[in-house]
Amino acid sequence: MKTCVRPEDCASTDVCSPLTGLTTSVCIPGKVASPVVAACPTQYVVTVGGTVPPSSPPLPLDKNGRPACQKPVNPPALAPSRVQNFGTQKVGNIVHFNVPSGTYGLSILSQVVSAQTSITLSAGVLDNAVVPDQLKDPKGALLYNDLASTPSDVSQSLVTVLDPQASTSALQLPNTSAMLALIKSNGSLTAGGWQFTVNDYAYECALHPGSGSSLCSGGATDGQYNVKVIINPASSRPTVDLAIYLASNQTGTTAAAMKNNVNFKRMLDAYASIFSKIGLCVGKITLYDLPVWALTRYSQLNIADTTDCGDFNQLLTLSVSNNTINLYLVDELVADNTGMTTVVGVDGSIPGPPALGGTIHSGAVVSMANLSAGDCRAGLDFRSCGADTTGYIAAHESGHWLGLFHTSERNGDTFDALIDTPQCVCGLCTSASRAALCQSADPNTRTSVRPSDCNQSNVACGGGDNLMFWLLDPPISTGTLSAEQNGIILGSPSVH
Repeated sequence: MKTCVRPEDCASTDVCSPLTGLTTSVCIPGKVASPVVAACPTQYVVTVGGTVPPSSPPLPLDKNGRPACQKPVNPPALAPSRVQNFGTQKVGNIVHFNVPSGTYGLSILSQVVSAQTSITLSAGVLDNAVVPDQLKDPKGALLYNDLASTPSDVSQSLVTVLDPQASTSALQLPNTSAMLALIKSNGSLTAGGWQFTVNDYAYECALHPGSGSSLCSGGATDGQYNVKVIINPASSRPTVDLAIYLASNQTGTTAAAMKNNVNFKRMLDAYASIFSKIGLCVGKITLYDLPVWALTRYSQLNIADTTDCGDFNQLLTLSVSNNTINLYLVDELVADNTGMTTVVGVDGSIPGPPALGGTIHSGAVVSMANLSAGDCRAGLDFRSCGADTTGYIAAHESGHWLGLFHTSERNGDTFDALIDTPQCVCGLCTSASRAALCQSADPNTRTSVRPSDCNQSNVACGGGDNLMFWLLDPPISTGTLSAEQNGIILGSPSVH
């Protein structure tokens, strides 16, 4: 890519944007590889889908009388022509798959059949994440090597894994600026025979136990996963459907009542408005009730336990199999060690496993504690209108489901893999006194970057207005999305 200092250094259709948020800028395409779309032609349609799962807990129950831990392996709810099913594969197996011409994106789905849950490093126990390895295109080019060192600028990697997950995993392409640029140049992903190696951390540990401080133990070569590849063509009018599961014990929060609730309707309008700005339409929204046992267990959801069998991940297994973004609305999210912030939403994984209902990562959870709060007048108001705020949070979590990461993380030292989303570097964007604590080893005193820090013209101190900034703080937080973020979203199989 050509370096630049001023916009006129680039072609008229390109943009001079910062590289890694520091001093170097490059010319990037002003438009990513995506179809031209018109405004959403119609408003979304809300329907009531009934109660799921059955009114009694699934058997067997654990010793406390609660449903036993579920880790189902489910098929994606997509046309067979889009799904290449490779069944149960052992780690180390090479999977060959075909990418047809005109393919915009793809997802590699891995669901655990049998594998150990963790490995041990010198720094502690690590979840046994399932990560496809040695991904190669039809020309034999190595696109991803999980044992390679992560580059300082992940936007220039063709493929990256920023959120490795155990048990159920989705690797979605494109997920970096470099791959978006390649798709734009070629018009699509390279057609032909691709391949990757089925892989998890335990397998890597067994083959490469390391030494010294990097020594691992608990390696194994017998892990097995159900593997599928989803092919995603470009859409002429990108649309997403939602499934909303109501996990509330409050009066008037059944699906039938919420369908006609004025605050809930405003929440949905705010949600749809945010995505309509990039031409992404909301189609069908289906509301589901949960049975009494699930409301009792999940309405005040403890998100501190993120293990497979913890309440958070087990709630996500209640979703049905449809190609939807799955959102769970709960009365309250209960978390530990959150510092000065309040947790209002959390996702199962980034990206979510597309079209896979009922897995431990099949959705995101949003608190609706503020749904009816505030003063909601004309126009979006994320500060004073609780319904708009809840819609913003739901859109943020949906962005994660569709493959978007935080533009800047809490500590201002980790960023997404996109060039055109401004970074907010802690040491550059905060006051001298706060900057001195950017690297503090004490999480209680370490500086967190805020939207007010990240609303500057300095290229390294932006992004506070972006939907995917780590913290919501109106009026700076306005829910903007960049061209490359739109490009990532269009690669999700949840977009049709």
